[in-house]
Formats: sequence, structure tokens, C-alpha cells
Amino acid sequence: MDFTQFTMDSNPTYMLLKRSIFMGLCAIIAGYLASMIVKPIFKVDLPEVCKQWNKKYLMEASLFMTGFILYFALKYFNIRY
Repeated sequence: MDFTQFTMDSNPTYMLLKRSIFMGLCAIIAGYLASMIVKPIFKVDLPEVCKQWNKKYLMEASLFMTGFILYFALKYFNIRY
């Protein structure tokens, strides 16, 4: 009996979710790099209260969901890019 057919890697839905998560993580990294490039160009002085705004990692969660949803939608709807 061949048990390789029962592995999670052979499940297309699992692979789609796994790749979508990877793309979400890549979006976080790309977002950080973009902010490091853009921040010195605009040199915005924010008030001290603004430093507390990202306590719950809202930017990171938004970037992750952007990458996850974009990859998932492109693959699910078979959109070629």
C-alpha cells in the first residue's frame, strides 16, 4: 500500500494555503524594505503619540493579508501573471 498519496504536500488545497502564507510573509519583508527606502525620502516628523499606533502590528498584519489574499485569488481564479 502506498501511503504517499495521503501526505499533506499532495493535497492541492494545502499547497495553495502554504504558498499563500509564504507570499504573505514575503509581502511583510517587501513592505519593510519599501518603508526603509521611502521613510528617509519624505522625512516626516510624527508626534510622540504616533509611536504607540503600531503596538498590535497592524501594518504587518495588513501586509501579510495583502500578500495572502493576492496570491490565493490569483491561483484560485487561475489568473496568469
